[in-house]
Amino acid sequence: MYIFNFTDAWILAAIYLAGAKGENSYAQIIASLPNLGRSLPVHAECKVAYDKFLYIGLIVADGDKTSLSAVAESLVKDAYIESAALWVATIEKQLAPYKLKSMCNRFEWTEEQYRCGIEFFITKKEM
Repeated sequence: MYIFNFTDAWILAAIYLAGAKGENSYAQIIASLPNLGRSLPVHAECKVAYDKFLYIGLIVADGDKTSLSAVAESLVKDAYIESAALWVATIEKQLAPYKLKSMCNRFEWTEEQYRCGIEFFITKKEM
C-alpha cells in the first residue's frame, strides 16, 4: 500500500507553482519547489511522487511536460496559506485519505532534468 507524505505534497505544490508560470518541465518544477529551509527531495523521491500522482490522476503527463489535473489544481489552490511550510502541510493533509494499491512506473522525469532543476533552484535562491 502506498500513501502520500510531506515530500509528495511539496512536489505537488511545485508542479502548481511551475504551471502558474507556464513552466511544466521537470527541471522547472524542481526549480519551483517552495523554499522550506530543508534538504530538497532527491530524484528517486520525485519519481515516486510522480508515479503516485499519475496513478490517481492528479497530474497530466504529455511527453516531458507535466501539469496538474483540474482536481489537483483545486486541491492545491484551496489549501493555499501564505506560509510555504503550512501550505505544504495542508496539502499533505488533503492527500492523507488516499491509499494506493499500486502506482504507475513511467520514466518521463530523468536524472539529468533533475540536476538542471537543482541548478535553477540554487540560482533562484541566491538572487
